[in-house]
Amino acid sequence: MKSNKILAVEFGSKAIKLCHIRVNNGKNTITQIEVIALSSQSYYDDLESTMSRYIKQKYKEILVSLPRTIFLMRIIKLPSKDPGEMGRMLPFQLIKTIPYTIDDIIFDFYPIEQGLEFTKVLVFIVQKERAEKYLEFIKKSKIYPPRITITTQGLFNWFIFQKKQKNIDTKGAQVLIDIDKSKAQVLMLDNNKLLFSRSFPYLSPQSLVEEIKHSSSIFEKEFKNFNFSKIFITGKNKSAILQSEVFQNAIFINDLDNFNIEKGVVSSNIDEHSFASLLGLSLGQGAVQFDFPPYFVKEATKKIHKKEQYLSSIFIGIEIILIAAILFAGYFFDRKSYLSFLNSKLREMKVEAKELDKVASKLKILDKELMREPFYARMLYKIVSALPDKVQFSMLEVKEGGELSVKGYADDISNVFKVVKILNSTTLFRDVKVKYASQVKRAGILRIEFYIYGKKSKKK
Repeated sequence: MKSNKILAVEFGSKAIKLCHIRVNNGKNTITQIEVIALSSQSYYDDLESTMSRYIKQKYKEILVSLPRTIFLMRIIKLPSKDPGEMGRMLPFQLIKTIPYTIDDIIFDFYPIEQGLEFTKVLVFIVQKERAEKYLEFIKKSKIYPPRITITTQGLFNWFIFQKKQKNIDTKGAQVLIDIDKSKAQVLMLDNNKLLFSRSFPYLSPQSLVEEIKHSSSIFEKEFKNFNFSKIFITGKNKSAILQSEVFQNAIFINDLDNFNIEKGVVSSNIDEHSFASLLGLSLGQGAVQFDFPPYFVKEATKKIHKKEQYLSSIFIGIEIILIAAILFAGYFFDRKSYLSFLNSKLREMKVEAKELDKVASKLKILDKELMREPFYARMLYKIVSALPDKVQFSMLEVKEGGELSVKGYADDISNVFKVVKILNSTTLFRDVKVKYASQVKRAGILRIEFYIYGKKSKKK
């Protein structure tokens, strides 16, 4: 019998929060909410043992969110409106603004503004190493979450849900402040569109208010002339902030409001904690859908999907055989010969299934070999970091035969030739030349669209 239970898990720097959900006829009932404090000296070991204990229970699904504090946030303007092209452009832009290589990070983005020929995107970035420390239990349990997201996602989902339930006007710029035991998170939205997020620790009511003001000043540097129509507060210790004159007109929303929670199952140690983000995570997918799966989760998910496809093809084949057998049953009056016919066909299907498994294992080996190919990620990082500020790549591709293709945009033709010079000066490429460079109008500005080609240097 399939489980009807869901576990939502929110990781924090000092504790993990758990929300147990029972699903009946499409309706979610929260059966337990709890906080488990973890030792700072042995945090990851305690986390793994705690999660191992919980996942022994059968769950239909496990939902996971990582703390906002381990993420960097960037707002980047791209000269494109096509999601695929933006996804290709972003890595080249990101490594100019972060102290890591692209191979060291996981990122996801969300469009927050579109112009005639440009898109401004909100990007969250996390180091792979930091994310994977929290997710070691997934490797061992082999229970793969449908998405691994950020606490900002859960908080955003919670806020949209509450506004709908309470018929709160969604128009205009709004601020949500979530106050937890020793940390807080600020979200800034415009017409239900997430624009900004910041999480920070606080030691006193005064420091909490100061950090909120600091968050506002950071926001105003990026988004000038923004007037917030309403400020909302949730979580605990609300009196600390409501006493401040700046926030005296703020609207308070109880984090547990409008959720179907069974009586008597809420943990006794929740008074100091906010569960808004965790409850938002339990709602599932929202308007914003950030996902930060590490490599091993991606690979495992691919493997599961392939296996499901193989099984599906086998079952379809068996169904076809059975249908054919029924249609031609008239030719098989003898029961023994009829069963023998079915068994022989099933044996054939098993052989085909084994062959599919062999192909899958060969693909896996090939994939590993390709991953070992030294593509000099750190050298590429240096190349892109050395690019002029007003040069943006939309593609950098090295084909199997060693042909290099680079596409992008520049503000001036001289910068196109600077790119050629930079690429030729490395040990990675040779014979790099401009194939074409033409003037186009992007984001209302005349820019140079270019295509550069060359060859990968031969190994000495």
